[in-house]
Amino acid sequence: MANELFPDAVFILDYYHFEEHVYECANIVHPDDEVNKKRFAKEIIDGFMSGKIDDTIGNMKPEEYSNKVVSDKVGELKTYLKNNMDKMNYTDFKDKGYFIGSGAIEGGQKYVLQQRLKLAGMRWSKGGAQYIASLRCADKSSKWSKVTDIIHGKAC
Repeated sequence: MANELFPDAVFILDYYHFEEHVYECANIVHPDDEVNKKRFAKEIIDGFMSGKIDDTIGNMKPEEYSNKVVSDKVGELKTYLKNNMDKMNYTDFKDKGYFIGSGAIEGGQKYVLQQRLKLAGMRWSKGGAQYIASLRCADKSSKWSKVTDIIHGKAC
């Protein structure tokens, strides 16, 4: 659906969600061994951050674990990474100036939307909220002149 609605968008899996999945798996693989837990996670994270995505995924061998729970968790992580690897080329994304974490987007929506829509006593219909959100976006992205052109019946 995202590709259909946003065909020209660059899709990036939030780096911190990636890291969270890796550490969740590391906690299962090495529950009582902090050193090996960190080593396990660091190998995967460093592999992705250095652009060695295929090698990193290829080095994950769930079948080498005798414990079924551990083997399944490593397999799940491997599948997750394989399925999302096109959204996880963090080195390339950073080189192009993209944010790899969602903090900037979350901060932006808080500044643009929540600051206006969540004032005390505010109640919004879906249409009303969308209208105000569109106006706030135009204002905060320095495109207010397009809004005034539309209001005054001028072509954009």
